[in-house]
Amino acid sequence: MLVNMKQIQAIHSVSEWEQWQPEIPASGLIIFKFSPICPISRGVERDFDAWYAQLPEEIAPLCAKVNVIEARPLSQHLSQIFHVEHESPQVIWLTSDRMVFWSASHHAVRPQTLTAQLHHIMPQR
Repeated sequence: MLVNMKQIQAIHSVSEWEQWQPEIPASGLIIFKFSPICPISRGVERDFDAWYAQLPEEIAPLCAKVNVIEARPLSQHLSQIFHVEHESPQVIWLTSDRMVFWSASHHAVRPQTLTAQLHHIMPQR
């Protein structure tokens, strides 16, 4: 079932992640990991949210957010299953077949960089 692509899904636990099995569109699924107490993380999150909000729904990736303080076991689980080092703030961008397309953290997660990655995953756009 394809869910509303512009809705950001907050995921809080490993079991919630495992139960949430949406159909991933061609534009992928972005997992955004953040810390609510880190000023850098909050700034990157603010920029990410603004970038995501301006995307047309038809090309927007799905988005899941993970609070690394409240959901530490989930954050560690995602790092393990996708073979990426845990960082915060962090983007893990999955393809429609659930493979890691791109991963970045801290100031590498910028609107311009996200837009460039979107053009790489969906070159016809």
